[in-house]
Amino acid sequence: MRFLPTMRVIDEKDYQRIHDASLKILESTGVRFDSPDALAVFESHGVKVEDKTVFIPPQLVEDAIEKAPEKFKWAARNDEQSVMLGEGYVVEPNVGCVFAQSIDKGRWPGTREDYANIQKLHQSSILPTVVGATPIQISDAGVNEKHLYMLYETIKHTDKPVIGICETKLHVQENLKMME
Repeated sequence: MRFLPTMRVIDEKDYQRIHDASLKILESTGVRFDSPDALAVFESHGVKVEDKTVFIPPQLVEDAIEKAPEKFKWAARNDEQSVMLGEGYVVEPNVGCVFAQSIDKGRWPGTREDYANIQKLHQSSILPTVVGATPIQISDAGVNEKHLYMLYETIKHTDKPVIGICETKLHVQENLKMME
């Protein structure tokens, strides 16, 4: 399993201020969910839902945090690449560029080949601890299949923990099936 470096970005006292502000936003501003299933889950727990906005009470958040494990293993196909979340930070190289660029060729819309090359770079580097997601938008696949091409290239060229590419419930199901 890989060692995750630790980093201190803010003072310890600021974590509580951020947490308190987050609780206030969740309760008073709320969060919009487009998924009827998600809205139903919140409603079944007695959470106030107006239209598609969920107003999450602080105690529900605190209870969920209390139940969550302090750390867990994000498994990779190669266990030496697995990371323990909760011990240091994860480096996820996800910048979401629309274009690829090089000194020789200039700038062009990202392609599946560019995505594959980026995953190869992530695999060969010691810096990224997880791979996948959308480090570059690909232009040579349709909206309904590009997430599958991207996950395929990630699985093909890396053995680190994977972040899926999901925009819909169907995408989640397709990604999980492919990972299986």
